Amino acid sequence: MRACLLTLVLAACTGQPPVDAGPRPQPTPPPPVVEPWFVAADVALASRPASVEELQPWIAVDSLQPTDTLPGVVFASYGPSLPTATRPAIVWFDPASEARPNLIDLERVDELAQARWIVVETSHDRRRIWLVADSAVEGPSWALAIVTSEDGGRSWRLRGHVRKPYYMAGVEGLQMDAAGRGALVVRWDDDPAAPISGTAPGRYTYRTSDFGATWSSPEFAPDDLARRFAFDGDDVPPGTTVPAWIARRRGR
Repeated sequence: MRACLLTLVLAACTGQPPVDAGPRPQPTPPPPVVEPWFVAADVALASRPASVEELQPWIAVDSLQPTDTLPGVVFASYGPSLPTATRPAIVWFDPASEARPNLIDLERVDELAQARWIVVETSHDRRRIWLVADSAVEGPSWALAIVTSEDGGRSWRLRGHVRKPYYMAGVEGLQMDAAGRGALVVRWDDDPAAPISGTAPGRYTYRTSDFGATWSSPEFAPDDLARRFAFDGDDVPPGTTVPAWIARRRGR
């Protein structure tokens, strides 16, 4: 009898059933995709001269006073339906010039088209400015946009997005020192007795050491006594239009 090389042939020759090798091993599934805490960007935000008539529908949310060398800056939202307006803008002007103010309309910037300004922070000399924007629609976003200026407000860039620990978390504050070390604090309040998310309530602090160009993953600290911070700019009376604010700063 010939030697049977295959298991099936051997079983037929010997009368023994073939050996069961067991189930085949399954391929290991890839790890779940985890969104990074910070996604960098470097997008210049274009400005153009705007007439008083064009600026009339814009409502000033907050502002920075002009100086002898730096422009006045208005952080605005389109339309009278604040706080639900979802079209932010930046307007800057030179107080000593009769030139038209410059409008940076962010309607066509996807990451900012439905956002609102949350926090502004400046360097001691006011030449560096940092803005944080969050979603203004009913369902908040998971990401915060970081916008900066390095020339006192004449030009602006979108620097990237910080992912929040939970989409309903809010910004508590932003601080930056002269060496470019800063902290962005995001807070999530949840009722431990009836939580609505799997995210622990408390402070989540993101840090930067390069003037906000990049941000770390958040450091968590449970705390329920922290107060919320508002804009660090100059107060604007509710409903003030951008042209009215500029006229007041020009002494008219």
